[in-house]
Amino acid sequence: MRIDLKHIVGNVEVKVEGNELKLSGKISLSAAMAGETTPDAMEQSVEEAGQAIKRVLFRSLMEESDREEALRSRAGKQRQGIQSRGSRPYSFRTVFGTVQIQRSRISHRADGGYEFPSATAWNLPAREYVTRGLRDLAWDEMMDRPLRSVKGALDQRSGQQDLLSESSILEIVHQEGKELGEAVRQRAKTILDAQPDVRQRLAPACDGYSRQKAKQRGEPVDCPIDEVRDEDALKIARGFLGAESPEELAEQDRVAPRQVEEGFVLMQADEVKTKAQGSCPEKELWFFTAVIMVGQMSYHLVAETTEELWEQSAALLHLLGICDGSRQLIVLADGARWIRNRFTSINAPGKVMILCWYHLAKRVYQRLSAAGFAKQRREELEKELLGHLWRGQLDAALEVYARIRDEARNPRWVDDMVNYLEKRREYMPNYEARHQAGLWIASNRVEKWNDWAVSDRCKRRGMSWVKEGVMALALRKAARHNGELDDWQKTRTLPDWRVPQSAETAA
Repeated sequence: MRIDLKHIVGNVEVKVEGNELKLSGKISLSAAMAGETTPDAMEQSVEEAGQAIKRVLFRSLMEESDREEALRSRAGKQRQGIQSRGSRPYSFRTVFGTVQIQRSRISHRADGGYEFPSATAWNLPAREYVTRGLRDLAWDEMMDRPLRSVKGALDQRSGQQDLLSESSILEIVHQEGKELGEAVRQRAKTILDAQPDVRQRLAPACDGYSRQKAKQRGEPVDCPIDEVRDEDALKIARGFLGAESPEELAEQDRVAPRQVEEGFVLMQADEVKTKAQGSCPEKELWFFTAVIMVGQMSYHLVAETTEELWEQSAALLHLLGICDGSRQLIVLADGARWIRNRFTSINAPGKVMILCWYHLAKRVYQRLSAAGFAKQRREELEKELLGHLWRGQLDAALEVYARIRDEARNPRWVDDMVNYLEKRREYMPNYEARHQAGLWIASNRVEKWNDWAVSDRCKRRGMSWVKEGVMALALRKAARHNGELDDWQKTRTLPDWRVPQSAETAA
């Protein structure tokens, strides 16, 4: 079946009655039955017809609205009136294709100046307007598809070829991310500006350490941990959790999701990288993430810099009662320098930081491997060292490292691990006791957030990015996970953070 798309809607009439704009017309479908008559073919034909009808209706409504704007301007400048100067074509790119309307043009008797009243009223760009719906659709499609597939999906959805070019799609996504990022920063800034003492306590200026800055200063940088196979390190780390298998642990978390204890706020912070495009000055792009949890609620944050991430975190932690002591802050992280610097600089009663057990076990595994121990010997040392660290016996672990240093083929990695442990001494608890008590010992939530926000989409084989693209996708993910995306799409503003009352406040 083939539908003639040229004469679908006829006798369209638009009327304005009070505050209502009414549209009426006649739909006439001319269908040639030659060709396929399967349900799938008919569905496609009806879909194409529907898109064509939408374009006709949109054009009729927009032209009537345009005339209404011209009438509202009839007094003209200095109330000297206007003169009609006919109409000019103008294009809208919408989710159902490109629609061209005839736009009213006037001149003002007061000064002879020309104007398109609807362009002024609607703040339209000079050439064409890409509607909010199409911009949101392009942004949403980019979350899971490569650029070329996004272009094809938009064309198929609209029933029009080349609705948007690939460069236009990228420009839209970058701009949308920029606007949302600015709204995220402004929300945090507004809270902190209203409470200068909170900013000083929770987001003071301090060394914003990063690998990029360290490289620029010629300082030594940690050997990348991600050279280690995650599944091997995870198996070793889980070996100390008891008899539960990884599947049993996952099932337990699904049936009874772990909560944060009453009176505490748990913050997990981390960083994630992607490969940069050749046009970028760096080879790698780094992004900073956090998941802040209270009770059963979680807040997902992402930022380009540690300063921006901590400003967001500080504003939210203030609302959660960290400053007034109604809740106590626990930071669970991999012990990176920028996190330790930030934690040390904040002034919050009862604050605690815990080094993630998984990252600690992974570091032990990697450094023993890099030190050059034979496989059997390395496995023996892993069991001994992690056994001490699992029970919070740091000094015993350091004695083992001192004993085996001369045995290593590359002793500098033993020294590196000793230095790592000494710097994080105060952040290593008795992991066994915490695990038995059902308390958090690993920053698995922020690791999963890294996957959702960046890795799953941006670290596929052969992909490289610019910072604006990664941030646009990550910020949209954050808005979705935080339940703020609908508000943003409807109003272009972010809602206030929803904060549960503490038991103390409620009482």
